[in-house]
Amino acid sequence: MPGRWHHHNGRVAAFAIALVLCACSTNRTRPTPETQTPPPSPAPSVGVDDNPAPEANTKAPEPATPWQRVRNRLLTGDCQARTPVFKEARRFLRNPDMFRSAWREAMPFLLFVVGEIERRNLPGEIALVPFVESRYQPLPGSGQGAAGIWQLVPRTARAHGLEVSSAYDARLDVVESTQAALALFEHLEREFSDWRLALLAYNAGEFRLKRALGKVENGNTSRQSVDKLPLSPTTHQFLDRIEALACIIQLPELHEAQLPNPDPADVPQVIQLEGPVDIQLAAALADMSEEALARLNPGWERRTVFANKSFHVLLPATISETFIQRLALIPPQMHAHWRRVRITEIMDLESFAGKVNFPVDLLASANPTASDRALQAGDMLLVPDPDARASQRRLAQDPATHVVQQGDSLWRLAQSHGVSVKQLREWNGLHPGSILKLGMRLLIRAPEY
Repeated sequence: MPGRWHHHNGRVAAFAIALVLCACSTNRTRPTPETQTPPPSPAPSVGVDDNPAPEANTKAPEPATPWQRVRNRLLTGDCQARTPVFKEARRFLRNPDMFRSAWREAMPFLLFVVGEIERRNLPGEIALVPFVESRYQPLPGSGQGAAGIWQLVPRTARAHGLEVSSAYDARLDVVESTQAALALFEHLEREFSDWRLALLAYNAGEFRLKRALGKVENGNTSRQSVDKLPLSPTTHQFLDRIEALACIIQLPELHEAQLPNPDPADVPQVIQLEGPVDIQLAAALADMSEEALARLNPGWERRTVFANKSFHVLLPATISETFIQRLALIPPQMHAHWRRVRITEIMDLESFAGKVNFPVDLLASANPTASDRALQAGDMLLVPDPDARASQRRLAQDPATHVVQQGDSLWRLAQSHGVSVKQLREWNGLHPGSILKLGMRLLIRAPEY
């Protein structure tokens, strides 16, 4: 949806000057990966260490502004030459405060996407796609509708390895969906050898664009010819909006646009996990509210990262080491199921640990803010949920389930267990394009059997 933008008097005359100042060329050479600011390297996997590391250094790193990094990769070069792009820029900036606020809210996801684009050596315009599509908001989908910051439809998502089911929608996971979207752009760039055509194909569909190109004389793909391709107005507007944003980022002063700089806590870090983790526990270990953690990890629709999903969490880099060290103090088999209990009287943590029959050091690890003070009546503490763990153990022993192994397929499982592929799909919320992942737990008979 287009934003609400503002136009300032005198800007038109400034564009003529900008033609000289900008010296933009439509044939820019894409920077090589070696010239780019490298994205933050992923944190190491979380494991159990018998000799835990000392308290982490939580001094905030200096955030790297994304704007120059995007400028270095932009290929748009005819900002003042095309009226539709100029009009879209005016519309974006009709409300400058809203424009700035939208980018401010998008900052952690933008920084992650820019890092991935640099790693893959893709044009800077690709980082603007989620802003045009969703304002970088992980919007949920319904039915066959699009979802996530990249607004992927189910068929496209599944074709690029994302699970889309009633149990889990990987399009809402910023890490997974970004990998899938960028893989799609890499494919489209190879297919069309033109970044603008790749963007049009992303919006309209690869085969619809090929049909449109088949009607172009001599295969002409100049900017003027691209404007005349027989595609929907919505698709042409999509490209105009991408280029309008590119022009604003190239020359924000000319457009009287304010682009926000990131705070240290905006710099994201992907932390690989060894197994499922309760979101309540993860939030406590990261000194974050569950709401703040869920905003960074919208794929966590339920309390736990389930065992058949990708094991990762996106956190501010400023707290990633602290999180890793704290989680390593808790045995992996106890990561997944926790609940909150209310303290009814004043006591210390050791006394409470005796009441719930649980080691005090593990309680202290799961409740870092409560480990050095007296507990007050009304305080809430995290404790392991034995009922949930027992249920998980029963599930692990249930012969009605199967853990996906190397070489498994729905057809082979159906043959082995005397059921149909259609039944397996229905019981597990799978679709014809769903991809089985190692470690997934599948129902191999209906729950009511």
